[in-house]
Amino acid sequence: MSVIACSRQLDTRSVIMRSSQPRTLKVIEVRTFSRCVVIFGALFTIIGISTLHGKDAESAFVLQITPWQNAVQPGTASWKKAEPVFFILTMKNNSGHTLHFALTNPALDYRATVLDSQGKPVPETEVFRKMREGRKNRIESGRNILVVLKSGETQQDTIELSSVYELANSGKYTVQIERDMPPELGSGVVESNLVKITVVE
Repeated sequence: MSVIACSRQLDTRSVIMRSSQPRTLKVIEVRTFSRCVVIFGALFTIIGISTLHGKDAESAFVLQITPWQNAVQPGTASWKKAEPVFFILTMKNNSGHTLHFALTNPALDYRATVLDSQGKPVPETEVFRKMREGRKNRIESGRNILVVLKSGETQQDTIELSSVYELANSGKYTVQIERDMPPELGSGVVESNLVKITVVE
């Protein structure tokens, strides 16, 4: 696996997620990250990678989520009230092709469904609402990394879920996270496993 980073000015105060360190970074001297996507999009067309659909695409690219080490017990799904709730996201390429996808601001790369013990959606935080509004106004900050994931390889990332959703109250929650499929696998999303978490006093 290789990871290509396109440089841009970052505002670390606005970044609410952390990521694992990629193994290899190559800086491409281009003006914008979108140019990187255009370049690789053209390569996809030239190579002529076939597009998968439905269950085939889902099994070709897998997203698994697990509790991060800051839980009450490392690796468990329990956190103390007011503590940040982190998850590790592991993406695996099970297709027979090399896949490409971007890592920008993780709060916007992924979408989560968080339900309380009554099955009701948990509201988003004000921080996240402002961040999403900033994207509409073309004001963004975060990483600009293009992941090149070969068949059989994995890429990890982390998400601070409590910065995106209101998890300040103690109780039980159900979490599922999704992201867009890599372009080689067509449109659609990949959904993670369901994880039940507990916030304790």
